[in-house]
Amino acid sequence: MSTTVSLCVLKHVAIGLPYDFPLELINEIISCNPDDIAFLRSASLVSKIWRAAALRYLFSEASFLCKNDFVRWGLICTSLPHVAQYVRKVVVDLGGTWRLQERATSAPTGFIARAIEAAPYYTYQDTLSPALDCKFPKPSDFDVVLPIMSNVTGLDWTMPSTKDGFDLTAANTTRFLTSFPNITDLSYSSHLQVPPVFHAQFMSFFHNLHKCTFSMWGTSDSDPLYVYAAHESRISLSQLEEIWFEECELGSMDWLLDYVLNNSPSPIRIRKVTWDFEDPPFSSNGFARLLRMAHGTLEELCFGPPYTPNDLEGYEAPPFGLNVLPVLQILSLRTLHISPQSDRLMQWLNSIVAVFPSCPCLQRLEFTFYLAESRDIDNVFAFGFLDWNSLLEDRYPSLKVLEFEMMMEDEDDFDIAERKRLETIIRQETGMVNSDKFVMRWSPAR
Repeated sequence: MSTTVSLCVLKHVAIGLPYDFPLELINEIISCNPDDIAFLRSASLVSKIWRAAALRYLFSEASFLCKNDFVRWGLICTSLPHVAQYVRKVVVDLGGTWRLQERATSAPTGFIARAIEAAPYYTYQDTLSPALDCKFPKPSDFDVVLPIMSNVTGLDWTMPSTKDGFDLTAANTTRFLTSFPNITDLSYSSHLQVPPVFHAQFMSFFHNLHKCTFSMWGTSDSDPLYVYAAHESRISLSQLEEIWFEECELGSMDWLLDYVLNNSPSPIRIRKVTWDFEDPPFSSNGFARLLRMAHGTLEELCFGPPYTPNDLEGYEAPPFGLNVLPVLQILSLRTLHISPQSDRLMQWLNSIVAVFPSCPCLQRLEFTFYLAESRDIDNVFAFGFLDWNSLLEDRYPSLKVLEFEMMMEDEDDFDIAERKRLETIIRQETGMVNSDKFVMRWSPAR
């Protein structure tokens, strides 16, 4: 339902016509406009039923981006304790300058605007204060007392990269984190200067994780004070099914194996592992260890090579130490940047496939290439790209789809005739001239 239709409904109410629609219809109207703050505010004023439906979206996300946010949420939970049940996601950024700038330079959006409309003691002008940009959360800000928010399932947490560090053992920090006992979806972004043991002990607060997304950035040159317990954390991850990696430095996630997965007292049942950025999050040995840990349950795997030729030179094919991945169904290799200097890349790809375990249940095999110009396609096959007969008949006997995705800088870079020509080349090279398993896709760079 569009915003226009929803506003028409409110006008219908405003002129005195009946507004006692069935509750199901009211919920449907509200759910179609979850980010339209003006509509949600208006809807909350119609009646108690409309207000209850609107509050679920007005307070669906709690953001802690600066000191004022901790104060504000303390007041909200004290004066309106029932609001805590509406929160589904919590965002904590302990040094997110860009988030504060976004808040100050754009119209009210997301939870910020929802809180502005719902809490009269907090005004949008507060976010425009020149002094606010330096008021990042400090350890003392965690003194806020929150109720147990059992309906919160998502947590987006960004660690600081400042000299102040962070104390994970402080009572106020522990109290804050334990306010969200049912987190299933964790997005964790941290600076490389944060010690690996700290990451692991942070994760030990959450016992119901189903999905984790990691981002590791920066350098490890400085040494701020990050305080954590001396004992080793034992984290039960029996429910963890998906791991995603975004913008991780090469090898920056090996700590996840050493301090988390390796110490889990319960079996690891990871079904999906994905990274699709410039560098692998694991070292070569780390990647092999991850597959060995998850080999019995892994159903979907997406990975790619280091981005730069220099990193490729030192990134050997992982010593998988496995003969088979028995339940793997989808294997994606991306993004492969093709250029006249792609010999190292293609050699890496050949070496990976040569030692990669066989996959008797594999249904889809996907390759994603980035092409700067059409002649780059020749470099894909110039180095004897894969033994296709052995690959498809012996290693992946259940394969149903072989997909090549070609990414371009702009979707108009290749005309229809050129695309057909390149598809013919790839079909011939792979022996898939008349095969219905072959799929070719073109897409702009993402």
